[in-house]
Formats: sequence, structure tokens, C-alpha cells
Amino acid sequence: MIVYVESNFVLQISLDQEEASSAESILQQAENEAIALSVPAFSIYEPFSTIAYRGLERTRLFNTLDNQLVQLRRSELRSDPHRNVVEAIQSLLATWRDIGRNETERLQATVQRIITVASIINISPAILEQGMIYEQQYGLKSQDAIVYASVIAHMQRQASSEVKCFVSTNSKDFDYKEIKTELGLYNCRYISKFGNGLEFIQSQRC
Repeated sequence: MIVYVESNFVLQISLDQEEASSAESILQQAENEAIALSVPAFSIYEPFSTIAYRGLERTRLFNTLDNQLVQLRRSELRSDPHRNVVEAIQSLLATWRDIGRNETERLQATVQRIITVASIINISPAILEQGMIYEQQYGLKSQDAIVYASVIAHMQRQASSEVKCFVSTNSKDFDYKEIKTELGLYNCRYISKFGNGLEFIQSQRC
């Protein structure tokens, strides 16, 4: 059985998001060679941009809070409430400095696990061209069109009898009849939740 995932799979595990447990179980299935995991190369790169953007957002807020802290320290109104606020902000900023580094380290560790066991679908000129077609045909965003084109290109090289599923929480782009129909031509099911994806994987092993 082939299981296709994309960047939200990587982020679920590395950021310990709401479906991290199910995504982790799917990765473990691949590590145990119970399934064949396939990931578009684009979906390996994209999470690093997401983490970097989150870091920039935190930096902006960090700088705002740091400026407020400076102002509070200068204030002549050093009442007990002010001291409590200053101490709270100091504690928050001290912790905040480590968040970005921890997220990057967890992402790197997750990606290393994935690329060790998964088939990485490299981007080719044909995939980019097909992605542009899918962008117009299905109204997909550019990055989603490349991911989808990568998945279809890989499935076209697999046996039609092989059971496949594409698990992505990005249902607003992929959960459409036309896309499901096209995936079905390759014996592939679209699943929008990792918990449901895990159930489907387990049902195929019974």
C-alpha cells in the first residue's frame, strides 16, 4: 500500500499539532515497512519556510514586548502591579528565545526520519508544467498544484492494482469530486484527516 502525504504531515509531527499522534503512527508504519510512504520533494522544503515565517512573526512581537519592557523599567510608576508585569514579560521573553530553535530542531529531526523511509518525488519540468495545468483546471494554489501533480506523476508509475491513499488536511483544495475521481483512476482515495488515514491503512491490513 502506498500512502501519499504532504507538508502538513511534516508539520503535524514536528510541531506536535492536533493530529500529531495519528501522523506519527503513519510514519511508524512506514518505518516498520508496513506501508510505502511517498512525499513530494516540495512538501519537504515548504515546512522550513513555514517555520521561518513563524519565527519572523515571533520576532516582531518579541521586539514589541521588549520595547514595552524597556518603557516599563523607565516608568516612575513602579507600583507592585508594574513589577509583576515586568517580571512576567521578562520570563516570557526568556522562554520565547528558545522556541524558534526548538521548532527548527524538531523539524530537522522529523524530516530526517521521513527521508530515511519515504520515496521522495522530485520536481521535474513535466511536473511543473502539469502543475500549471492543475492550477487552472482545479483552481489550486501554485504550491498545492505542484504537490498534486507530483502525486499523480508518481501514481502513474505504480501498478493500478496497488491500493493508495493521499492524506492531506488541506481539504479546501483537495476535497472535490473531480480530484477524487481522478485519484480513483489510480486506485487512490483522498482522506482529509490523519486519524481517518490511519484507520484506512489499518483496514487494508486486515
